[in-house]
Amino acid sequence: MIYPERTIIFIVFFSGDAWIRVGIWLLIGVLVYIFYGRTRSSLVDVVYVPVAKTDLRRSSSGFMS
Repeated sequence: MIYPERTIIFIVFFSGDAWIRVGIWLLIGVLVYIFYGRTRSSLVDVVYVPVAKTDLRRSSSGFMS
């Protein structure tokens, strides 16, 4: 079973050098995402088309009216 409060307490009490290591790895991950993932993504040439407006409205029961 996962106890989120224990995880939060554990993270809060990291030592200073652990926070530095976490920060460095986060920075490395962001740099990899920016310079590798975004340029080699299969979605790089995708054209986004806005969703057309419709007169149909969904009621609170989930049925179209």
